[in-house]
Amino acid sequence: MIEALAGSRAWTLDFMPFVTAYETRYKRKEHYNEIAALFRKEEQFTGSGLVALIETIGQMSEEIYEYYRELKDLFKTAVREKIKELPDSPEALEIGYSILKACNTGVLQRERYSGFGELIWKEIDSNDKDTCTGLQEMIKAQYTILKKQEG
Repeated sequence: MIEALAGSRAWTLDFMPFVTAYETRYKRKEHYNEIAALFRKEEQFTGSGLVALIETIGQMSEEIYEYYRELKDLFKTAVREKIKELPDSPEALEIGYSILKACNTGVLQRERYSGFGELIWKEIDSNDKDTCTGLQEMIKAQYTILKKQEG
């Protein structure tokens, strides 16, 4: 299945967390190079691309350090650009979620970056509680994890 998708238009960033989980669990990490190459060729990450990248990193085995480290470095570079847009970015939810998840998983330094994720959380926490979206719930969960790990 995965082999048939490699190189096709269906091989998109949004699909990579699933592909990586499959590769890690069932295929001996055979396509990590292709996964990393797909992210590598992105010139600028959108908010959803940032979410896909941090979710992919979360599914990737650290045993294949070369690709794991490459994706972490790509993520850090992309985040440095995206935080310049906060809090007014239309992709603030995606950026905030990605930053909090990265802090919680050790991809980013908590001391240096968690404030950016918290900024977005505080912005959406004041929103109408009856109109929460899935991504708002995801950022809420990452914020809760961050606070539990701190104290």
